[in-house]
Amino acid sequence: MKIKNLKLNKFNKKKLAIILGITVFIIALSSSYVLYNTNLNLSKQKLEEQAKENNVTSLQLDSVVYQSGFSAGQDLLDKKLEETNIPEDKANIYISKATLMSQSNDLSKALEYAYSAESLYPNEDTAMAVASLEEAHKNNLNAIKYYQLYLERLSKKITSDDPQDAMLSEYNYYKKHLDELKKAMQ
Repeated sequence: MKIKNLKLNKFNKKKLAIILGITVFIIALSSSYVLYNTNLNLSKQKLEEQAKENNVTSLQLDSVVYQSGFSAGQDLLDKKLEETNIPEDKANIYISKATLMSQSNDLSKALEYAYSAESLYPNEDTAMAVASLEEAHKNNLNAIKYYQLYLERLSKKITSDDPQDAMLSEYNYYKKHLDELKKAMQ
């Protein structure tokens, strides 16, 4: 009788070890999942807060410019520049500064701000800002260069070949514009 119990105990120990191993694996897997979702939710929350903050800044800027003029808007943007160390945020603020300066017909200063944005955080928005301001300055060689850069950067983000896709439509529009600008240069 003892021999049968001994064999049964060895079998139970192996079975128990397997069950414990599976349990530990499931606990580790579920812990990883919880940590991943926690980080994902925190990242999502941070992005939502940043979007909300950028929207508030945009609304503030519109209000300040409407009530107090372009220089007050520039002052608000200068304050926002001092508050951040994030290159992408600084670049977006410089694009806003460039937009304000172009609306107040100071294209040279607008172009300076656009180049600051491009040097801080080069992306399709900064390339477009420089391209359009260079074109407004009648500096078509630089405009062509930055429109090409804009299209190159934008093309990396296009995921659809649907003609109704907004990004693809924008790409095609500026591709045509670039071709016309090149043709006018000949």
